[in-house]
Amino acid sequence: MKKIKFDYNKLKGRIKEKNLTLNEFANKVNIGRTALYSKLERNGEFTESEMFRICNVLEIPLNEVSVYFFTKYVR
Repeated sequence: MKKIKFDYNKLKGRIKEKNLTLNEFANKVNIGRTALYSKLERNGEFTESEMFRICNVLEIPLNEVSVYFFTKYVR
């Protein structure tokens, strides 16, 4: 079975809206910089606790989690 990949462009946009560099953001959400880059490029998945920390830092309402983390990637 083929693994589903998710589109994180909206998440990347939200990081920019908050005027954070990816390095600053990685530190704030306690994710290694390399791991964060990999996940944002669809080479890994965010854990539930990472998603929760990200939502807190970026002020994403929990009812919008699916928009930021579960939009399927389409080529």
